[in-house]
Amino acid sequence: MLGKLIGVGVGPGDPGLVTLKAYEAIRTADVICAPKARPEKTSMALEAVKPLLKRMEGFPEVLELVFPMVKDKLMLERAWRKNAETIIAELKKGKTVVFITLGDPMFYSTFIYVYRSIVEAYPELNVEVVPGVTSMTACAAASKMPIAEADDAVAVLPASLDSAKVYEIARHVDTLIFIKGVKNLSVLTETLLKGGFTADSPIVMVKKHGGLAEEIKAGTLKDLRSWRVEDYFSTIIVKKRAKNAE
Repeated sequence: MLGKLIGVGVGPGDPGLVTLKAYEAIRTADVICAPKARPEKTSMALEAVKPLLKRMEGFPEVLELVFPMVKDKLMLERAWRKNAETIIAELKKGKTVVFITLGDPMFYSTFIYVYRSIVEAYPELNVEVVPGVTSMTACAAASKMPIAEADDAVAVLPASLDSAKVYEIARHVDTLIFIKGVKNLSVLTETLLKGGFTADSPIVMVKKHGGLAEEIKAGTLKDLRSWRVEDYFSTIIVKKRAKNAE
């Protein structure tokens, strides 16, 4: 008999933002699967819950699974299949397997790919998903920048999205959220200005939100060119106009 798969969001990196339901799922797991980008690296999701694991009796088995951060589709698919097979092997033993992920399991998460692979092979599998605090909501809270009010339209965009698409989306929304470390801030600034944002549009950037190295910058769009994004775990929120200016 197959065990149970639980996808658990552990938030942006602060153990204090792990929900009670997530904690309970982790506490009662037989196996915890934690994704990481390279074999020699530490799983950031695992780091987020280590303080909680230390409080538990009967430490669950931990499997760190490598999900390479590359654009090679074949390499990615091989990694997804390999990791899915590792999880399936544990499920076939009747174990409860908890897959932890930063943020939310259904929001730009490695869990999505593993979940699809496993359920495709075993559609009868008992699967539960425990939501987590996302990077964008943690960023908004840390910076005191409201994401949406009244009838605001909001879009969340990965840093890899090309400028033409960013421009088209910018024309139709009130708030844009960029995740996964935007690199060319000068190009982004020009794109947003063309898309209806102004030099005075409020903007915040939070680096490594929830972690010890958290850094918050706040200003207006004209400041963005002088900022630097040095890591993947950065979030930018920009609003077309300040509400108190309307």
